[in-house]
Amino acid sequence: MQNTLKIKRTKTALAFNLAIIACEIAAIIIVFFKIGCYPLVYYTEDSNLFALVACAVMAGFQVRYLKSGKEIPHSVQMFKYMAAAVLSVTFVVVLAVLSPMRGEGINGWLYMLFNKDFTFLHTLCPILTILSFVLFEKEPHLNTKSAFTATIPTLIYAILLIILNILGVVDGPYPFLRVMNQPVYMSFVWFIVIVGGAFFLALLLQKLNSIGRKSK
Repeated sequence: MQNTLKIKRTKTALAFNLAIIACEIAAIIIVFFKIGCYPLVYYTEDSNLFALVACAVMAGFQVRYLKSGKEIPHSVQMFKYMAAAVLSVTFVVVLAVLSPMRGEGINGWLYMLFNKDFTFLHTLCPILTILSFVLFEKEPHLNTKSAFTATIPTLIYAILLIILNILGVVDGPYPFLRVMNQPVYMSFVWFIVIVGGAFFLALLLQKLNSIGRKSK
């Protein structure tokens, strides 16, 4: 019975991953047609590209499991977990920070969530990735300490972009990263909020993922 449930979960997760891959590719195409490149300076684009690779890798190992019964490696599960974590940051920041910053009321949220490539990058891909990880990709087991690892991509991005802003190589690209245009204490506040929030979201994902897992 447990093995049958695991197979059903794996098949469902595989369908989710294939859908995510399709959505990510569609988003990349839309972005290229819109601006002629894929702007890696944005956390949104980086997190979605990370998720595209992670979902493709996970899908490959899920196919292997369904064909041969070979278990999915812990490193692959961790990779997908990190993808869910970074996209959860993207989704929450869009909802709680970037949409209100537009100052257009409900139209600000509608624009940031459903305008062209944003539909994929800000909404569909984050939601599908989070759902697939939390509901169906429950093995191998990830412990609470894994949340620290899942926060590393966000930490690296924050440190790198702050340095590039200080050096004048990059402007932003988000208002809270323009460290030269705001008080030092505000830069510290934003750093703690974003990185601390990323850790909290990663921890929440780990806890949700553990629900319904068979005890060992």
